[in-house]
Amino acid sequence: MAFALSFPLLVWIAINWGPRGATLTAVLMTALCSWLTANGWAPFDEPNLQERIFFLDVFVFSIAVTAMIGAGLVSQERLATQSLKANVERISLAFTAAQEGVWDWDLCTGVVFYSPRWKSMLGYTEQELAPSVDEWRRLLHPDDEPGALRAVDSVMNGADLFEVEFRLRHKAGHYVHVLSRGYPLRESPGGRVLRFVGTHFDLTERKRHEDALRAAHDRLEARVEERTRELSLERPNKGL
Repeated sequence: MAFALSFPLLVWIAINWGPRGATLTAVLMTALCSWLTANGWAPFDEPNLQERIFFLDVFVFSIAVTAMIGAGLVSQERLATQSLKANVERISLAFTAAQEGVWDWDLCTGVVFYSPRWKSMLGYTEQELAPSVDEWRRLLHPDDEPGALRAVDSVMNGADLFEVEFRLRHKAGHYVHVLSRGYPLRESPGGRVLRFVGTHFDLTERKRHEDALRAAHDRLEARVEERTRELSLERPNKGL
């Protein structure tokens, strides 16, 4: 019984204490069983010494293999976790540098993740918006809602890219122009959408520049029209 329980115990130790814990436990188990075997006690209490040594060798070999496999699996899992964490950090830094907010809509649960940048773009703290698509619709400008929902429906019906501009209401009351891009994750090619992930880019500066250019263009046109009228009035006078 003790022989059988030692293996799951060793695996549990490898998972919870890591490779060092598994190695130390394997050494202690080997030493204990060697001492018990030398004294003719359980678990290897066969009358023949050679049989006891044989079973001890098998046990030690099994313990060593179990410890190595457990330690290897734990090491791989830790490396994978560290790699995933590093990738997430790199992606987060990249979006932060690009000043883009991230959203992640899980259609299986209905939960939507809004990144801190997504929320701060609209003047909210991380705790102020619920993880729901209803929050997005609540903040969406009424005039932009039909176009935004058509873009969502197109993705649900097979489109591979979601890209649309709309306005979201800032906490202060004004509206922020946003460019939203998203990509669906489907259960199979052309199948239903399981997740919908994308970004928001604040178009405020671009809109400000566009407004400034439009105002400059309007002023230039007004000046040209004014000068044209002046010239048209000057010509008859010169003819006299």
